[in-house]
Amino acid sequence: MARDVWSTSIATVGAAVLLVILAYTLSIDISHLPVVVWDGDLSPESRAYLDAFRNDDFFALGASTLSEREATEALVRGRARVAILIPPDFSQKLLAGKPVQVQFVLDGSQPTVAIQSLAHITAVSDNFALELMRRARGVASTSGRPEVRVRVRYNPGLEQTHGTLPGLMAIVLAMPAISTALSLAREREQGTLEALISTPISRWQLLAGKITPYILVGLVDVVVFTLIGVFGFRIPLRGNPLTLMLLSVLFLLANLGIGLSIATTIKSSQAIMVISFVIFILPPMIISGMFFPRAAMPWWLRAVSFFLPATHYIIISRGVFLKAAGLSLLWQNGLLLAVMGAVFLALSVLRFRKTLA
Repeated sequence: MARDVWSTSIATVGAAVLLVILAYTLSIDISHLPVVVWDGDLSPESRAYLDAFRNDDFFALGASTLSEREATEALVRGRARVAILIPPDFSQKLLAGKPVQVQFVLDGSQPTVAIQSLAHITAVSDNFALELMRRARGVASTSGRPEVRVRVRYNPGLEQTHGTLPGLMAIVLAMPAISTALSLAREREQGTLEALISTPISRWQLLAGKITPYILVGLVDVVVFTLIGVFGFRIPLRGNPLTLMLLSVLFLLANLGIGLSIATTIKSSQAIMVISFVIFILPPMIISGMFFPRAAMPWWLRAVSFFLPATHYIIISRGVFLKAAGLSLLWQNGLLLAVMGAVFLALSVLRFRKTLA
């Protein structure tokens, strides 16, 4: 154990960190769900209605947008899960004792979150209507109250597989990175790395030769997974497949950079396997936003998840599959993946030595 520091650290420190993360995420109650607002009325009545949602810890209302289009774009980018659209005649109809329809647009890419959001929206709106009637000392009626009109976008049927499968692609596409790290470690253990070290190629050429086949394998996986989703699970592919392929290359480069960094730091293939599982599988499953909304997590978990390539690829895959998002909306996530890949690949080249010692 004293000689194998990495395995010992994983069994102690790693286990403690995993316990804390699981305790936070698996017991999470959704709160502070990001909501974007378009207030077309800008009246005291519309502000009072929105305040009713602000006072509910389930929601976290952001600043009002300038148009309905901006509000729906926030859903596509993943910056909000709910959009509240208040019509321009909200106060006029409310004060005249007429029913007024308020539209709520829900992001259906996470069906469980959308279902809980719908329940809270109905409860808050009903409580607001009851408070209005209490103040007016009126009787229960359908007039003079907001009527909730819900529109679920991107997954109208709230099918669980439609949101889950595109997200799971971020998990299974970690396999090429794990394979790259293990292949380098096994060559070192078996002594076959000596033949490569003795060649006149440079360090970056050697590592580029290592990752190129796995990038191609990863792209084949993307095609296969897409076909499985479209034809096996009837998940719509609303976006451009070329956009998905291009951004998948950046995701694979980021993952492969991390995998090579692990392989150039740790020599044991057994330790690499365990650490790869801890880095590539567990965090993306728990804190990347696949099953639990990141907005409901503690700030430090959100900060950690921001540096996971899977966090950004989940937004990309769901965006392309369900939201028809293009590069104009996903370029920031792609840029972050490119930066991660460049940083970790550069670290791998710097740490790799063409020596036997």
